[in-house]
This record gives sequence, structure tokens and C-alpha cells, in this order.
Amino acid sequence: MLEISKIFLNKKIIKYLFLIGIMLRFIYLNYMNWKYGYFTTGIPGIQYWLDSDRYLLGAENILNGTSIIGRGNQYFGYIIFIALIKLIGLPLEFVVIFQIIISIIAAFTLFNLAKHITGNSISGYVAISLYMLNPFINTWHTFILTESLYSSFVIFSCWAFYKVLNSRSYKYIIIFIFILLTTILIRPNGWIFLPIFICFFIFYSKLKLKVKISSVIIIFFSFIILANSIPTLQKAINVTTPVELMKKGEVIWGHPELRIEMPKEEIKNQENWSQGYKYIIKHPISCIKLAFLRIGNMFIQIRSHHSTIYKAHILLWIIPAYFLAFLGIIKYRKSMIIRIVLAVIVGHAFIVALTYSTHESRFLIYILPIIYLLSGCGFVSVLQKVTPFLTKQKAALKRRMYKRDVQDSSKNKGSI
Repeated sequence: MLEISKIFLNKKIIKYLFLIGIMLRFIYLNYMNWKYGYFTTGIPGIQYWLDSDRYLLGAENILNGTSIIGRGNQYFGYIIFIALIKLIGLPLEFVVIFQIIISIIAAFTLFNLAKHITGNSISGYVAISLYMLNPFINTWHTFILTESLYSSFVIFSCWAFYKVLNSRSYKYIIIFIFILLTTILIRPNGWIFLPIFICFFIFYSKLKLKVKISSVIIIFFSFIILANSIPTLQKAINVTTPVELMKKGEVIWGHPELRIEMPKEEIKNQENWSQGYKYIIKHPISCIKLAFLRIGNMFIQIRSHHSTIYKAHILLWIIPAYFLAFLGIIKYRKSMIIRIVLAVIVGHAFIVALTYSTHESRFLIYILPIIYLLSGCGFVSVLQKVTPFLTKQKAALKRRMYKRDVQDSSKNKGSI
């Protein structure tokens, strides 16, 4: 009994030490980013890029009682967050601190989800290791951009939705609604959660299969109609000019050299995204090819201008993770959490298929943490396969050593 308790205690100590190691490394990576801009611009302190001015100006407008101009309304949640920091009188550095704290909470949420799926805490440790130690994810925590906060809330949304489906309690319904609204307000990408979650509610209802399928189809088309009817949502989609980019064959935003040739055809009112469906129906092969190229460039985030070392670095963080994620999906495909996560990944990939991939692959950052959740599950499935084999090998080795000891003992007795 004492031996068992010692083994259990040793395992617990190892796990705690491993967790402490992850946290220390995470703090170190963010310190290097803050102190030297190590993984970012090479400039220390807060990082600014592209849309940073939009959020800062939007926050100033709120504090001054003026209206938010341009596309700021699409990121109202993030702008409110910055405005609150300023209103309290805290320096802008607290935006970065808050983003890092939220990402740590998201990491432990990821841990709990992975452990719940597999029943093994190792899956959780693998998931948070990949998430917290990935320098390409840590890069975004020090930016005044939505990437860090949104990717954290993608994790929270998956967790909250699972809790609602699993328990159906009012407490989790309230938490879920709050998290969902926050996710949508941080980035317009969050709108994709609405049709996904409604479809899941129907799928896990007691309705007949035919009714479920019909309802999902109706919801899909209803969402498209609503997206074209609600001015704010329509504007959010139209501003990315998806029809124009589709006609151009835009794969990665800002890289005309990577465009593919698309069929020439005049589209009336192409500034309205809903007019693109006729073009897709007429040229399905070209449009599917474009969509897959966009998605491929999102998931494999290497670019021609990257150095060989940089490419190797990125591939090391994603290819093994993708392989383990695939194994995790196969092993735990019946898990409700796995299905929710898969739907969210597909939903975000669908947005990229309709719009474009990005130069710096930040669209992948939104879903990479939940892919790592799948990777943690995949690692445990491999471990479960390997452990019995290693146990057999260990037992066989012990038997051979025992036989050899017996033989040596017999020889020694004979010589005496």
C-alpha cells in the first residue's frame, strides 16, 4: 500500500513540476516579446500593427462621446475593452497583461476539456503545452489586436456550449449567452458560432432524423438571408469584398503574385456579397479550387519569403499536431466536445474559403488552440496503444533476466 501511494505521489509531483515548467516557459516567451520584441517587430513594449489604430481611435471616440467610424463597430467588444482600461485610468500596458491572463485561463479551460474527453490528464498537459509554448501564438498577446482575446474566447465558447448541451442548466445558459455575445463582439468571425450552435441544439434534440436534417438546411439558408438583411452583418461581410476577391482569384491578401486565373464574367452589383452565388454555380470547379487553396494556405502557414529555418520551425509546431489531432478525432469521434470543436474549426475554415487567407496566417491562430485540444487527445490514443506493447516488452525482458540469473546461479553452484 505504501509503495502504491509513493508511486501516486511521485506522478503527482512530476505533473506539478511539468505544469510549473510550462508556466515558466510561457512567462519567459512573453517577457522576451515584451522586453525585446523577440518574436514580433524587434521593438520592445506594446506591439502595434495594421488595425491597432482602429481600436485605439474607436476607444477614444467612445470616451469622447462621438460615434465610431469605419469598420470599428464590427470590433465593438474589443474597443469597449480598451475604452474601459483607459476609463479606469490604467495605462495601455494593462491591455497586454489582461490578454495574457485571459490566455492562461483559456489554457486551463483547454486542459479540462481534453481531460474530460479522454479521462486522462496527460491529454490536457499536451494540449496546453502546445498552446502556451507555441511562439507563433504567444506573438499575438503583446499586440493591440483582437487575435489573442478572440482565440481565448473561441476556447471559452466551446466549453460553455458543451456545458449547456450537457447540463441544460440556467446557470450555464446565462454563462454561454454572455461568452457567445462577447466572442461575436470581439470579431465579426464570431457570427459563425450562431448557426453552428443552433444546428447542434437541433442535432442533440429528440426530433426525428428527417426533421433534424430539414431544420439544419433551413437554418443554413436562413442565416444567409439574415446575413444579407441585417445591415451591420451585411456591411461586415461586404467590406471584405468577397465577390471581387473571388473574381481576382485572391488566395492570400496582398499577394497578387499568388492569385489564380478565374473565369471572366461580369457580375452586377458585385459589392453585395450575396451576388456571388451565381458565379459559384456557373464555375464550381474554379471556385472550389480557390477555396481549397485559401484553406490550405491557412492551415500550412509557410510562405515563399520565409527562411528554411523559419519554415522548419513552423512545420514542427503544426504537422505533428495535425497528425495527433487526426488520431484524436478518430479515437474520440463520438465525444460531444470533439464534434463541437470540429464544427468550429470547419466554420472558421469556411470563412477563409469565402474570403482569403492572410500573409501572417493569423486566421489560423483563432482555431489552433482547439486543434491542439484534439492533438492532446491523439497523444493519449497513441499512448494507450504503445503502453501494452512496452509492458509486454518489459515483462519479457524481466523473464530473460530472471532466466539468466537462474542459469548463472546454477553454474556457480556447480563450480563450488
